[in-house]
Amino acid sequence: MSAAKDDYQPIGDYALLSDCHSIALVSRGGSVDWCCMERIDSDSTFGRLLDSRRGGFWSLAPGAAYTSTREYADGTLVLTTEFRCSSGVARLHDFFAVFDPDEKQSPALLVRIVEGVSGEVALRFDCTPRFDYGALVPRILPRDERHYTAWGSNQGLLLYAEVPLQIRSGALTADVKVLAGERLHFSARFVPPELLDNPELQQESSDYLDRCLADSVRHWREWSGHLHAEYRDEPQLLR
Repeated sequence: MSAAKDDYQPIGDYALLSDCHSIALVSRGGSVDWCCMERIDSDSTFGRLLDSRRGGFWSLAPGAAYTSTREYADGTLVLTTEFRCSSGVARLHDFFAVFDPDEKQSPALLVRIVEGVSGEVALRFDCTPRFDYGALVPRILPRDERHYTAWGSNQGLLLYAEVPLQIRSGALTADVKVLAGERLHFSARFVPPELLDNPELQQESSDYLDRCLADSVRHWREWSGHLHAEYRDEPQLLR
């Protein structure tokens, strides 16, 4: 994979994620280059789509040469990207968790689950949030062994990682490996900054994120199942 001129990917290379409140765009290379939480018109959390140097991004992809293919799970907005390298194959599942549709506002939870399909794949994790359209470098601190907080201005994130992360210059990074049959879980949830220190703040876990995946797939399939038959046969209309 290689970047387009000036490090910008063609807009057609991006796939949409949403929970009907928040929105994200994911590149073919596994990078979230645009994301607004907790509303679609909120300031950006990741904005490399507009500024490749200062906008911020969240990348999870092999460190070595690879090819990738991707598709949505049938009838859903759950995106699966398959990375193939000389050492093995890994799949990355990206989605916004979808909760009770009767809630007026969902808690803006962006989930990334990578699973090993064959062999061993070395991945580079790089989460670089930049709030207020890239104008603010957030302060990032560890909350416990698997949770990290990032905040600036009126935005905050609670980040979960199943592997240890390093904090470097307003970014969270790690080099990880996934073997065939293994699953690694990551997430970022919008939390108002004044609530990040709340000891009762809900925290993610791997089991919880797996349930979010199953629940989100079920929700979208129930939703798309109400479409007229002629629309279900047209993927772009379904999107």
